[in-house]
Amino acid sequence: IEDQEEGEDVAGLSWGFIPDSTLKAFIIDNERPLNHLNQLRGILKDQGVEPKEIGDNGIEWKGFIVITPAESAVAVPFLLDGLHTIFPGASVCGGLTNGSSAFCGENGTTNESKDGTVLLCIGGRVNFNCFSCQGGLYKVRDELEKAAAKASKKSLSILNTVLFTCCARGARMHRTKNAETAMYWDKMGPAPIAGMFAAGEIGPRYRKKPSCLQGYTAVFGMFSIEQSLMSKKDKHG
Repeated sequence: IEDQEEGEDVAGLSWGFIPDSTLKAFIIDNERPLNHLNQLRGILKDQGVEPKEIGDNGIEWKGFIVITPAESAVAVPFLLDGLHTIFPGASVCGGLTNGSSAFCGENGTTNESKDGTVLLCIGGRVNFNCFSCQGGLYKVRDELEKAAAKASKKSLSILNTVLFTCCARGARMHRTKNAETAMYWDKMGPAPIAGMFAAGEIGPRYRKKPSCLQGYTAVFGMFSIEQSLMSKKDKHG
């Protein structure tokens, strides 16, 4: 995620290593709006995403990333409530795009869906935790310092991070480019970070609370694992 000149079209490519974990991405067709919890359960079951105690694959789903067009924002609260109901221990973050199409790919294929919502499901031994920052750069600094202290106390290594920040933030708000990502690397170390400027951000308004749709917010989602479980090949270098 990087500040850009107004009107400039840019694309970015970021990568990260998440060992011994399961990532599953698919698109929920927004032409058939979600309006029943069992409907969402059925969609997830078809993709092999179920609570560990009833699923066939034994995967514990730790978190979800939601990316959906802004024009479909009306469906976001139900989706978030449903995910928190089915997976009460999972963290959820994401953002709204200004476009009307969603793209996702798996196993080397890419699909396009008009008015679709991308759902990235995160499971396995990886941990996934989200937090939100409203206010200036001092608030971002405070929240990142809390996250770093928590990771140190629990002996966690940060592997990768996603950032969904409001399109009204960035250089226009902080008066310098890439201020939030620079603050992240200063406080969290070399772990890769990727994300986007959003037209609405999804994350917990307060820590350990259900995620909701917000505005003028920076939402961080951090992937981590216990240091004792890491091998030499897992570590950044």
